[in-house]
Amino acid sequence: MQKLLYILLLCALMASCSGNFTVEGNLEGMANQRVRMEYMNEDALKSARAESMDGQFNFRGSSDELTLVRIYDSRNELMAEALAQDGDHVLLSGNMASPDQIKVTCNDLTDRWHQFRKKHYDLYTSQQSDKLDPLIEQYVREHPDDALSCVLLMIDYRGLDNRAHTDSLLDLLSGKAKLPLLLQSYDALRLSAPHAVNERLPRFPALELTSASGAFAPVPAARACNVLYFWVPLNQQHRDVVKQLKTWQNRNVSIVSINIDADSLAWRNTIRRDSVDWQQFWAPAGPMTEALKDVGITTAPYYIVMDSARVVKYRGADLQKAEAVVKSITGS
Repeated sequence: MQKLLYILLLCALMASCSGNFTVEGNLEGMANQRVRMEYMNEDALKSARAESMDGQFNFRGSSDELTLVRIYDSRNELMAEALAQDGDHVLLSGNMASPDQIKVTCNDLTDRWHQFRKKHYDLYTSQQSDKLDPLIEQYVREHPDDALSCVLLMIDYRGLDNRAHTDSLLDLLSGKAKLPLLLQSYDALRLSAPHAVNERLPRFPALELTSASGAFAPVPAARACNVLYFWVPLNQQHRDVVKQLKTWQNRNVSIVSINIDADSLAWRNTIRRDSVDWQQFWAPAGPMTEALKDVGITTAPYYIVMDSARVVKYRGADLQKAEAVVKSITGS
């Protein structure tokens, strides 16, 4: 009888877990802290927090389709990524003394994704998008039936700002290679265009690096003309854009940079080299964070030019058009 009860309890436990995916952390050298999981399911961007004790933590999520799952530490540093769906178990193992060596196991697709990243580790860490992107493009062309092509294109490819080219690469993929939730996120960004020209842009928060506390704060618009520059660290245009933005900044023109890449280390390293004195923000969940979804950022680099009342005078990816609007507002 006791054995039968044990079997029934075990079956009930397995049934309760089959409708979810789980994430388990088993990391040596990790301080006790609160960690965060984010993923997209069929409904919306989901977020959950858990306490890590001696490197042990657990999450549970729900998604009928394969989706990108990201785990962040208490400083909003990205710890790990996996592709998971209901029934999967994501395991993080390793030592926090070598965070880039944290092992992520889950399923065949996740394993092959991380093997690709490990094989080309130097390209991923050297910020050489001019070499990494062609490598991903080659993989997509050679493996149109492989879901890894969709993963690399939607997550690791740095040329998403060239939407026409990205769409042409997506067209190469067969139906079985396309992951609906990753494509849904891309389409939502590509097609959304709220807060059009001559409408007021609502206030939205982001993590401010230049504040004493490094806390979330509203992105400001305090001068006659305000330029919001949305960017990712590995974009080849970034240095040239920063040089041009520096020439715009004066007592009438405010510049604010907002990084929309999940990799905060690349962000911090890049802005140290930029040596700018304007406010720097970071959207930890990338373009799919709720605040940026409301703003409708569709690519990077991306510019929004507003007047002092937060009325949008230009939004788009053309720096020269943005400059022309800045000059028209300031009369320069």
